[in-house]
Amino acid sequence: MAGFQHAEADRRATNIVQVGAVTAIDTGANRARVRIGGLDTQPLPVTQLRSGTVRFQWMPSPGEQVVVYAPRGDMERAFIGPSIPIDGGAVAPDAATPTIDLGGSILSIIGDIKIDGTVTVTQDVIANGISLVNHIHPESIGSVTGKPQ
Repeated sequence: MAGFQHAEADRRATNIVQVGAVTAIDTGANRARVRIGGLDTQPLPVTQLRSGTVRFQWMPSPGEQVVVYAPRGDMERAFIGPSIPIDGGAVAPDAATPTIDLGGSILSIIGDIKIDGTVTVTQDVIANGISLVNHIHPESIGSVTGKPQ
C-alpha cells in the first residue's frame, strides 16, 4: 500500500503547477479547457487581475499557452492563471513602458504610472462618436474653430 501512497503523492505534486495550451473557451461561464500533455482538462475557471468593484479580465485565446494551478495537486480544484508568450511576443519596448496589445492596436503608458501620466495612441480615439483627430469645432466655441492642430 505504501507504493500506491507514494505514487499518489507524486501525481499530486506533478499536478500543482502545469503549462498547457487553451483548446476551448466559454466566456459566459468564465471557463476554458487546457491541453496538458495529450489530455484536455475539464472546463477550468479563468483568473482575473481584479474582480472587486473594478474588474479587469481578458479570456485567453485558443492556442494561448497558460499556467494551470491545482491546489494540493487536485485537478478538480484547478484554475487557469497567467499566460506565457510562445512566440517571443514581447509587446513593451522596455520594462518601464506598460503596454497592452489589443490585437492590432497598441496602448502604451509613457512616463510614471499615475493619473498624470501620458497615454499615447498611435491612431485615432473616438469617444461617443467624436474623433479626436478629425473632429471640427464650430465657430460658436470661442476662438477655437476648424480641425485640431
